[in-house]
Amino acid sequence: MSTVNNAKWSFLNGVGMQMIALVTNVVLARLLYPEIFGLLGMATVLLGLLLIFQGAGVSSYIIYDQECSKEEVVTSFWLNIIISTLIATLLIICSPLICNFYNDERLQPILIITAVGLFFGSFGITGRALFTRDGHFKKLTIIDFIAELIASSVAIGAALYHHETFAITSRLLIKPIIQSAALVFLTHKGSVGLPQFKNVRKILPYGTKILGSQVFIYSNNNLDYLLIGRFLGSRELGIYTMAYQWSMIARIYIGGAINRVAFPLISKQEGNLISIKKIYTNMITKVAMVTFPICFGLMAISNEFVNLLYGDKWSEAVPVLSILLFVGAITSVVTVGGSVFNGLGKPDIDMKINMASFIGAVIIFLLSWRYGIIGIAVGVLIKCIVFDSFKLLWVSKLLKMKVKELAQMFIKALLPSLIMLLCLLATKKVITVLPGSLLMIILIIEGIIIYSISSYYLNRDNYMWLINKLASKAPFKTKIKIREQGL
Repeated sequence: MSTVNNAKWSFLNGVGMQMIALVTNVVLARLLYPEIFGLLGMATVLLGLLLIFQGAGVSSYIIYDQECSKEEVVTSFWLNIIISTLIATLLIICSPLICNFYNDERLQPILIITAVGLFFGSFGITGRALFTRDGHFKKLTIIDFIAELIASSVAIGAALYHHETFAITSRLLIKPIIQSAALVFLTHKGSVGLPQFKNVRKILPYGTKILGSQVFIYSNNNLDYLLIGRFLGSRELGIYTMAYQWSMIARIYIGGAINRVAFPLISKQEGNLISIKKIYTNMITKVAMVTFPICFGLMAISNEFVNLLYGDKWSEAVPVLSILLFVGAITSVVTVGGSVFNGLGKPDIDMKINMASFIGAVIIFLLSWRYGIIGIAVGVLIKCIVFDSFKLLWVSKLLKMKVKELAQMFIKALLPSLIMLLCLLATKKVITVLPGSLLMIILIIEGIIIYSISSYYLNRDNYMWLINKLASKAPFKTKIKIREQGL
């Protein structure tokens, strides 16, 4: 499958899963209350960290080593299961201590369900790595889509019957079971067999470097959750979680989708900096073309958006969402840099950057948490600006790119979104009498028009690339004849 098709399916996977999850969360938010989402946020902080240790960087080795033998793949399959069993057992044993840390006993059944889901999810890790390495993103998308739909349906059903705890945790159990069953069925010939644990010595050196980097990345991204849950309580964390989920659409589900394609693609270039530079610049400009207007547009309508979808009880999330959307725009582009480090066989650089970022985050958050969730959000923004800028500069140095060249790319992508944001804010100042829902529709239409016109004049190449891609998928198959700078 071509790079464009891989990127398309990876993008559909990320965005599609996020849309299903967000719609489900909107329904659950109407049926439930902020505190229960805060409890889920406490559990998912731990779950995300444990998921990193679950893979232990082993799956990254399968993607990185294009000539990985079947013996090594089989060994990684069993290694993932052994590690996951230990982690799940440890989580269950430590669940009372975790409840004491958060001062909330309601967390324990959530942690136990999370541990069981973690165990079942381990069976699909190696199969997912094989599909990623071999470019089978369409199959991954179909599997994930079906699993997400079934799990979300069960969650909503549980909420309707007032089973609040199972409503928010069922997806953590049902989704990994379905995904693992499908992946094992489709890849068992290449991944299941008798392990040769002598291969562990070959797999772990690279894997541990990836693991170290991922741990610090995750710690950077979730230290805010930990502090809010511990010091501000489940209600504040529930509100923050809702804002964070929407703000991270750009980074996790769009930038992350491209990142999943970038890693195996860059690895295949075998250190050819010219090819890697071309891939990197194409990807970040295309990502910015999509994520910047989403983040800045949602920032402009955040008040109307939250009140319409969630209701007044979630209104405290509006300023937090606005701040975090700016973070999402920046990180959606910067996240691709991790694939450059890993693809060049230098994950230790990414780990060092994230270690420094984590230390900075600890200092910033310890100073800002006293100002509530808005203070935490501002701290996230400060950390993002400082350390993500440093990461961009390091990537440009590795690829022998000039800072001026990098800056020009970002300015071309940023200006249309800034113009759109300013126009939308001006419109809101002028129009004050319309109902929130009608105003939001008007602002969305205005934003699309202004962004399209601004991009045509300020970022024409990438704008026409996007139009060509959209037109090629339309029923009438309209083509706009222009030189395409595709991925």
